[in-house]
Amino acid sequence: MRILFKTNYKQDLNLAKHGGHRFWYGLLVLILFATPLMLDGYYIGEATRVLIYAMAGLGLMVLTGFTGQASLGHAAFLAIGAYTNAWFLAQGFSSLVALPMAALLSMIGGLLVAIPATRMSGIYLAIATLAFAIIVEDFAGHLTGITGGNRGMMVDVPMLFGYKIWQSWELYLFVLSILVVATLLVLNILRSPLGRAMIAVRDSEISSKALGVNPMKIKVFAFTVSAAITGLAGAFLAHYMLYLTPQIFGILLSIQLLLMIVLGGLGTVHGVFFWSCIDRRTGNWHINFKRCPAIFDWRFTRNRTIHFWSHTN
Repeated sequence: MRILFKTNYKQDLNLAKHGGHRFWYGLLVLILFATPLMLDGYYIGEATRVLIYAMAGLGLMVLTGFTGQASLGHAAFLAIGAYTNAWFLAQGFSSLVALPMAALLSMIGGLLVAIPATRMSGIYLAIATLAFAIIVEDFAGHLTGITGGNRGMMVDVPMLFGYKIWQSWELYLFVLSILVVATLLVLNILRSPLGRAMIAVRDSEISSKALGVNPMKIKVFAFTVSAAITGLAGAFLAHYMLYLTPQIFGILLSIQLLLMIVLGGLGTVHGVFFWSCIDRRTGNWHINFKRCPAIFDWRFTRNRTIHFWSHTN
């Protein structure tokens, strides 16, 4: 195990802990961008789905992993982003307009949830976010003029500067580019005063108040950033699916995202990417718990962190 002792603030604020991190992560990014040269269309499509789920997990990690606010309703932000993106494309707008609008409306949705949710904690917050997801799913089924209702709606392919992205490898590179930018954004937030305040609220809300942090503002900030990133993931999910129905954004999707970040490692960015690959490889493991060799016991403690115990048979 390599232990590095930091002697100044500059070392503490670096994105990479040492030169080895910069080299290996840089090499990984290069391999990911070169993946279309090595795989065929089917595997590129699977890799694109992994990246989309990683983006959604990254958004949830900002809220749950780094701020300690449990959410069972992030499928709602996926739905808002997906339908917003699909509607703007149907009106003839470019993805340069549709994607920012998907993130913006998802952010507004996160703000509307955050204002009352900041007064809740633990299981009550989880239930409130779950209720929001159910409401959004129900609205998507009734707004037939916008979402197509339960019949669903077709989604146009992305369009950039008049060029339509038809090929699977083009969509893969598009998603990967946005995911890299979103990851760098989250990492920079975490090393900023706001990021340190988020972690302080997660570890102890009372202690953070004593240090001059306003937990309510930090929670609202975390909700909005988390919702915006998840909304972008929803927009790309719409392009991947090419057809949207409200049933796609049910409670099981929210549970899948939460399981992904818990099993990947709460409070870690790389855990999101790791478990998004595992989750995609193992399919619908989260639906049939009888076949899972572990028993999951989640308990929402006073400091609003999720503890996970695994007992093998």
